[in-house]
Amino acid sequence: MGLFDRPNQPTTRASSKLPDPVAGQLGVVVVRCSDGPMADTLSQLEECRRQGLTDITGLLEIGQVTDEDLIGLVELEMRVVFEQNGYPGDHVTIIRR
Repeated sequence: MGLFDRPNQPTTRASSKLPDPVAGQLGVVVVRCSDGPMADTLSQLEECRRQGLTDITGLLEIGQVTDEDLIGLVELEMRVVFEQNGYPGDHVTIIRR
């Protein structure tokens, strides 16, 4: 696995250099449905791109959210953010949990 973005948790991973073997591997970005993509999400995606991670998977933490429309909107927003950061947003796997 590559980088993980954990919402509302302090992290220094975005500024740290990953070992060379990570290049070409999968990056996983976690977004909490109640928060949506945040500034840390953008930082992690930029770092994934800099480190040469070619594949991204989104993990959408639904938690207590039960509104399917809201969940769908957050997933769409994730896809847009992925697209804006050089990943094929329409083809990125997003796992809801």
